[in-house]
Amino acid sequence: MKVEDFRRLALGILVCVAIFGGIFMLARFLQIHQIRTLKWIPILMTCVGFYFAARINRKTKLPALLLLLVGLFAFVPLRFFYIPFVFVLILCAVLALLLSRKEISIKIRSLFLISLFGIFGYFLFSQPLIIRKKGFSVDEMGNLHNVNVLWDFRESSPIKLPQYMFKNIKGKEVQLSDFEGKNIYVTFWATWCGPCMAEKPKLEEIKEMFKNNENLIFIDISLDANRSAWEKYVSEKNPAGIQLNSTNDRQTRETFQIAGIPHNIVISKDGYYKSFSRPSKITENQLEMLKNPEKLENYVKTTVKYFKE
Repeated sequence: MKVEDFRRLALGILVCVAIFGGIFMLARFLQIHQIRTLKWIPILMTCVGFYFAARINRKTKLPALLLLLVGLFAFVPLRFFYIPFVFVLILCAVLALLLSRKEISIKIRSLFLISLFGIFGYFLFSQPLIIRKKGFSVDEMGNLHNVNVLWDFRESSPIKLPQYMFKNIKGKEVQLSDFEGKNIYVTFWATWCGPCMAEKPKLEEIKEMFKNNENLIFIDISLDANRSAWEKYVSEKNPAGIQLNSTNDRQTRETFQIAGIPHNIVISKDGYYKSFSRPSKITENQLEMLKNPEKLENYVKTTVKYFKE
């Protein structure tokens, strides 16, 4: 390749990453709820970013054009880069790159464009689109206040716990369904997360409060990719409850729809779960839910409601 080709490729990657950042910041500005869990956002970034990167590289030979896929690594810090979703992003990137190639017939490029719209549309409407308004809040029952729900086509039913493996301190595989028959308060956290560490004293205080309650167990799940950092913390601090570690941070976030950590859920005896307040935000009424299995089950089985006020 010529020097000019490298320059165009480098510019294409820079433009691609800039478009990623612009769309992400626009989504934040629009106050879209839980943008890190919405798969259509990185798909939109990919389609737009790689299309314009390809336009810049119209004179670049087709095989060399694939070097632009390096731009996908910009999704790593945004936590959109995980298997198997990354294969969807690669497909969209390749289709977007090929749209600008005149050596490909218009009919074929039209099929590529229709495919991109189909993929984007599927993911766009498969998840709710909720806009936060001024005064946005989440009440004790997990309901959202001061929001505009543009659409939500999901079934209004409780969420069943997925089959998903974690590892304990001894390296043994454990899944949350192994504790079926008990109510569970789960904390997703990491040693590198400042807000997570700030919650630890209150979390341990609540664990102490429930140490004689046989119906409720506490499970802390670390998202540390550096397992040794987690092991060191557990060894030095000896926290109460069951300590587990995720072997795939991004896959765990996607599976449990975690927008950010610390993140807490409660699980009913029969294996359904729902988001719950972090330790420092737990109210007296929520403490009563944790004490009373029937109240906790009612909370978990009650679907989230949306309020515009």
